[in-house]
Amino acid sequence: MGADGKMEYQFNRRMVELIAADLGEDNRIRVVVVNLDGKRMSLSGRAAAARAAGADLLLSIHHDSVNDRYLEAEKQPDGRVLYYCDRFRGYSVFYSGKNRAPEQSLDFAQALGRAMRSQRLTPTLHHAEPIKGENRELVNPDLG
Repeated sequence: MGADGKMEYQFNRRMVELIAADLGEDNRIRVVVVNLDGKRMSLSGRAAAARAAGADLLLSIHHDSVNDRYLEAEKQPDGRVLYYCDRFRGYSVFYSGKNRAPEQSLDFAQALGRAMRSQRLTPTLHHAEPIKGENRELVNPDLG
């Protein structure tokens, strides 16, 4: 849940709809949206659904939280406590080398990072911090 009380899925769905619409304008690209209804599905389940649909690429959209150590509590007038962090902003691109085409996955991840940088977006590198729950390898810090 975001600090404003909206669930991550609401952000993700809107972003997926926008990306799918943009990609759908290219007749060379067939877009298959996996899990549009937001049911619980593991990443491996999403990969399996994409494979079953004949996908050449799986792009998984998330709005990640930060590590719990960075969350601050804010009590709402109704008594609920919402957690937030204003310390980090930006995007992160992750790729998996555990697939049938790891080199192409890395190429796509870097192309995606370059495209986001060209739109003046900035990567956040907090997922690479050497702390429990993070510690992700940074392949290219400039691209996120």
